[in-house]
Amino acid sequence: MKDQFKKIKCVILPAVSIIIAGILLFADFFIKRVVTKNIPYNIFKRFDIIVIKNFFSITNTKNTGAAWSIFSEHTLYLTIFTSVACVIVLFLIFFAKSKWLIINLGIILGGACGNLLDRLLYGYVTDYLDFTIFGYAFPVFNLADICLVVGCIMLMIFILFIHKENVPLFRFKICKGCLASKANKNICSTAFGKRRNGGRMNSFSPKEDSPVPVSGTDFFEKDAEASEGVQKK
Repeated sequence: MKDQFKKIKCVILPAVSIIIAGILLFADFFIKRVVTKNIPYNIFKRFDIIVIKNFFSITNTKNTGAAWSIFSEHTLYLTIFTSVACVIVLFLIFFAKSKWLIINLGIILGGACGNLLDRLLYGYVTDYLDFTIFGYAFPVFNLADICLVVGCIMLMIFILFIHKENVPLFRFKICKGCLASKANKNICSTAFGKRRNGGRMNSFSPKEDSPVPVSGTDFFEKDAEASEGVQKK
């Protein structure tokens, strides 16, 4: 019963995480399309919708780079990097052991896919949330950026304060020497595999070209007959 529960858990939690990522992706894409349809693209913010004067407004800007418009001339590399990152995060979701880690990865995946979809469709990312904090014009961002930041902060909190030490985060941790010991075990079981029969260890028949003599073969039988002949004499 416990094994069945674990199997169901391993399937349901990643599915929930992917659903969360899909919801965030759809919400970000929908908001961006509403913004681009109703607010003209403006560099000088003449068409902004002011929500709170001198603090928060909704705008429509294009960002061909990453945060703070860095790497704006390398959109192709950013697209490739983001695509690889999305695949890795999706892979980790299915091997994470903690439910909180699985949810955090889903939030990060939703944000990464939100900006990746924009780059694939248009070659740039649409940003629309504009804040001015104590006179500082904070870089314009979007819902996908919020998902990335929140997901990474939650991930750091989980690793630093919630995750127990000496407990692997993922299920595919390989111990040192595991592969070597497994290979040696396979070799030994193939060449010298034994089965127990009435308390006596009998060997399987070795290959004809085997360079190693094995008990129960003609080599040992001839040697035993020779030793018996010497004793009789």
